[in-house]
Amino acid sequence: MTDSSKPILVAGIGNDYRSDDGAGLEAVRRIRGMNINNVKTLEGVSDGTSLIEYFANRKFVFIIDAANSNAAGGVIHRFDALKDAVPVEMLTNFSTHSINIGQAIELAKALKQLPDSLIVFGIEGNNFENGAELSPEVVQAVDNVVELIKLEIEAYDRCE
Repeated sequence: MTDSSKPILVAGIGNDYRSDDGAGLEAVRRIRGMNINNVKTLEGVSDGTSLIEYFANRKFVFIIDAANSNAAGGVIHRFDALKDAVPVEMLTNFSTHSINIGQAIELAKALKQLPDSLIVFGIEGNNFENGAELSPEVVQAVDNVVELIKLEIEAYDRCE
Protein backbone atom coordinates (compact mmCIF):
# COMPACT_ATOMS: atom_id res chain seq x y z
CA MET A 1 0.00 0.00 0.00
CA THR A 2 1.30 3.46 -0.84
CA ASP A 3 1.05 6.77 0.98
CA SER A 4 -0.88 8.92 -1.48
CA SER A 5 -1.52 11.78 0.95
CA LYS A 6 1.35 13.78 -0.54
CA PRO A 7 0.51 15.18 -3.99
CA ILE A 8 4.10 15.12 -5.33
CA LEU A 9 6.18 12.00 -5.84
CA VAL A 10 9.88 11.94 -6.72
CA ALA A 11 11.12 8.47 -7.67
CA GLY A 12 14.75 7.53 -8.22
CA ILE A 13 15.49 4.44 -10.28
CA GLY A 14 18.79 2.62 -10.58
CA ASN A 15 21.45 0.44 -9.04
CA ASP A 16 24.01 1.82 -6.58
CA TYR A 17 26.52 -0.88 -7.56
CA ARG A 18 26.68 -0.14 -11.29
CA SER A 19 28.41 3.24 -11.12
CA ASP A 20 26.41 5.88 -13.03
CA ASP A 21 23.27 3.72 -12.94
CA GLY A 22 22.90 5.06 -9.37
CA ALA A 23 22.26 8.65 -10.55
CA GLY A 24 18.50 8.50 -9.99
CA LEU A 25 18.96 7.07 -6.51
CA GLU A 26 21.44 9.78 -5.55
CA ALA A 27 19.10 12.50 -6.82
CA VAL A 28 16.11 11.23 -4.85
CA ARG A 29 18.20 10.92 -1.67
CA ARG A 30 19.24 14.54 -2.00
CA ILE A 31 15.63 15.62 -2.48
CA ARG A 32 14.57 13.53 0.52
CA GLY A 33 17.21 15.33 2.59
CA MET A 34 15.58 18.68 1.76
CA ASN A 35 12.37 17.67 3.60
CA ILE A 36 10.19 19.47 1.08
CA ASN A 37 6.56 19.70 2.17
CA ASN A 38 4.02 17.63 0.21
CA VAL A 39 6.73 15.46 -1.39
CA LYS A 40 7.00 11.70 -1.07
CA THR A 41 10.27 10.15 -2.22
CA LEU A 42 10.72 6.65 -3.51
CA GLU A 43 13.90 4.81 -4.38
CA GLY A 44 14.96 1.40 -5.47
CA VAL A 45 11.97 0.45 -7.59
CA SER A 46 13.12 -2.71 -9.35
CA ASP A 47 10.15 -3.08 -11.70
CA GLY A 48 8.51 -0.28 -13.66
CA THR A 49 5.04 -1.73 -13.15
CA SER A 50 5.26 -1.16 -9.41
CA LEU A 51 5.54 2.56 -10.14
CA ILE A 52 1.99 2.63 -11.45
CA GLU A 53 0.47 2.11 -8.00
CA TYR A 54 2.41 5.16 -6.77
CA PHE A 55 0.81 7.34 -9.45
CA ALA A 56 -2.60 7.10 -7.74
CA ASN A 57 -3.92 10.44 -6.45
CA ARG A 58 -0.70 12.27 -7.31
CA LYS A 59 -0.70 15.67 -8.93
CA PHE A 60 2.97 15.73 -9.91
CA VAL A 61 5.39 12.83 -10.42
CA PHE A 62 9.08 13.06 -11.23
CA ILE A 63 11.09 9.98 -12.22
CA ILE A 64 14.88 10.10 -12.40
CA ASP A 65 16.92 7.34 -14.02
CA ALA A 66 20.27 6.87 -15.72
CA ALA A 67 20.22 7.11 -19.50
CA ASN A 68 22.35 5.68 -22.28
CA SER A 69 21.80 7.28 -25.66
CA ASN A 70 25.45 7.76 -26.66
CA ALA A 71 25.26 11.44 -25.67
CA ALA A 72 28.05 12.88 -23.54
CA GLY A 73 28.10 11.84 -19.90
CA GLY A 74 26.13 14.22 -17.71
CA VAL A 75 23.68 15.32 -20.41
CA ILE A 76 20.20 15.71 -18.92
CA HIS A 77 17.19 14.52 -20.88
CA ARG A 78 13.77 15.84 -19.76
CA PHE A 79 10.51 14.38 -20.99
CA ASP A 80 6.96 15.45 -20.25
CA ALA A 81 5.60 11.91 -20.38
CA LEU A 82 2.00 13.08 -20.84
CA LYS A 83 2.95 14.89 -24.04
CA ASP A 84 6.01 13.04 -25.33
CA ALA A 85 6.93 9.39 -25.59
CA VAL A 86 9.80 8.43 -23.32
CA PRO A 87 12.33 6.64 -25.53
CA VAL A 88 12.25 3.05 -24.32
CA GLU A 89 15.74 2.27 -25.60
CA MET A 90 17.31 5.25 -23.80
CA LEU A 91 16.50 3.97 -20.33
CA THR A 92 17.00 0.25 -20.95
CA ASN A 93 20.42 -0.47 -22.42
CA PHE A 94 21.97 -1.06 -19.01
CA SER A 95 18.71 -1.50 -17.13
CA THR A 96 18.19 -4.13 -14.48
CA HIS A 97 14.47 -3.38 -14.42
CA SER A 98 12.16 -6.03 -15.85
CA ILE A 99 9.81 -3.44 -17.35
CA ASN A 100 11.46 -0.09 -17.94
CA ILE A 101 10.11 3.38 -17.25
CA GLY A 102 8.87 4.04 -20.78
CA GLN A 103 6.99 0.75 -20.90
CA ALA A 104 5.47 1.35 -17.45
CA ILE A 105 4.25 4.79 -18.51
CA GLU A 106 2.64 3.35 -21.64
CA LEU A 107 0.93 0.71 -19.50
CA ALA A 108 -0.28 3.39 -17.06
CA LYS A 109 -1.70 5.34 -20.03
CA ALA A 110 -3.58 2.27 -21.22
CA LEU A 111 -4.93 1.67 -17.71
CA LYS A 112 -5.77 5.37 -17.26
CA GLN A 113 -3.60 5.47 -14.14
CA LEU A 114 -1.46 8.52 -14.88
CA PRO A 115 -0.90 11.42 -12.49
CA ASP A 116 -1.82 14.97 -13.56
CA SER A 117 1.81 15.66 -14.49
CA LEU A 118 4.64 13.20 -15.15
CA ILE A 119 8.18 14.38 -15.82
CA VAL A 120 11.02 11.94 -16.53
CA PHE A 121 14.66 12.95 -16.22
CA GLY A 122 17.32 10.75 -17.78
CA ILE A 123 20.89 11.48 -16.71
CA GLU A 124 23.36 10.32 -19.33
CA GLY A 125 25.93 8.00 -17.79
CA ASN A 126 29.58 7.41 -18.64
CA ASN A 127 30.21 4.20 -16.75
CA PHE A 128 27.86 1.31 -15.99
CA GLU A 129 30.52 -1.12 -14.77
CA ASN A 130 30.56 -2.55 -11.25
CA GLY A 131 31.32 0.14 -8.72
CA ALA A 132 29.62 2.54 -6.35
CA GLU A 133 30.94 5.93 -7.50
CA LEU A 134 29.27 8.28 -9.93
CA SER A 135 31.46 9.89 -12.58
CA PRO A 136 32.12 13.63 -12.05
CA GLU A 137 29.88 14.65 -14.98
CA VAL A 138 27.02 12.61 -13.56
CA VAL A 139 27.48 14.11 -10.08
CA GLN A 140 27.14 17.59 -11.64
CA ALA A 141 24.06 16.47 -13.60
CA VAL A 142 22.49 15.08 -10.40
CA ASP A 143 23.03 18.49 -8.76
CA ASN A 144 21.36 20.17 -11.73
CA VAL A 145 18.40 17.77 -11.82
CA VAL A 146 17.81 18.21 -8.08
CA GLU A 147 17.76 21.98 -8.56
CA LEU A 148 15.40 21.73 -11.56
CA ILE A 149 12.99 19.54 -9.61
CA LYS A 150 13.14 21.85 -6.60
CA LEU A 151 12.26 24.81 -8.84
CA GLU A 152 9.37 22.91 -10.46
CA ILE A 153 8.01 21.92 -7.05
CA GLU A 154 8.22 25.53 -5.86
CA ALA A 155 6.36 26.68 -8.99
CA TYR A 156 3.71 24.00 -8.39
CA ASP A 157 3.32 25.09 -4.75
CA ARG A 158 2.83 28.74 -5.80
CA CYS A 159 0.00 27.69 -8.14
CA GLU A 160 -1.81 25.62 -5.51
